[in-house]
Amino acid sequence: MGSVRRVQGDQTAPPSQQSANLWWPGDRRWCAATEIDFAWTYAGGKESLLKVVSQHTKLGSIPTRIDDAITHEPTGSTHPRP
Repeated sequence: MGSVRRVQGDQTAPPSQQSANLWWPGDRRWCAATEIDFAWTYAGGKESLLKVVSQHTKLGSIPTRIDDAITHEPTGSTHPRP
């Protein structure tokens, strides 16, 4: 366990660079998963938390469902082009 600041930095020794792609608090009330091949991050948690994320002015968010496809080419409103 650690602080949110730990996931903001490089997770490997130079010359490589790798950010954390899966992280959650000790109580596992939410989870963030950054897709390593694509340009988006998934957040999972209670609806009240996801509402706060969706209203954040510096984040773009789109609701997804567990059965939404994950593909390299964004389709429809589920995965807009970055």
